[in-house]
Amino acid sequence: MSLSLPGMTAAGSRYLSSLEQLSSLTVDVGFLDSGSYPNGISVAEVAAVNEYGTSSIPSRPFMQQMADNHAEDVKRRAVSMGKSLASGASVEAELESLGEAAVKLVQDTIESGSFTPNSPATMARKGSSTPLIDTGLMKDSVTYEVRSQ
Repeated sequence: MSLSLPGMTAAGSRYLSSLEQLSSLTVDVGFLDSGSYPNGISVAEVAAVNEYGTSSIPSRPFMQQMADNHAEDVKRRAVSMGKSLASGASVEAELESLGEAAVKLVQDTIESGSFTPNSPATMARKGSSTPLIDTGLMKDSVTYEVRSQ
């Protein structure tokens, strides 16, 4: 459905059209088609285990930390996106930019978030005390996709 008001300028019509298009799209961020580790376990499964923990692995909620730590950044980005759309920017380009920024925020949180340290046994096995980073496959597998709802 296209909204138009009497006397609306061409720029106003384009803006409303952009908002209509925006309402039918989402930006999904995470481990969308991330593949598997050499042992056959999917990267998405490893990410979920780390996010939520198990009876023997502490929760290291990198996705939740990213959302909590950057809520104000996301709000500012939404305002900026609205201004860009009002200036004639492409909805697709704005959402692609949002997806790229979100991937970077997740990756940065994986690298430097505040998490329960690795156990001594894990540190000995992987040679590092840094949680969530072993081979780097999980961090490198974070992606985004702009999708129709």
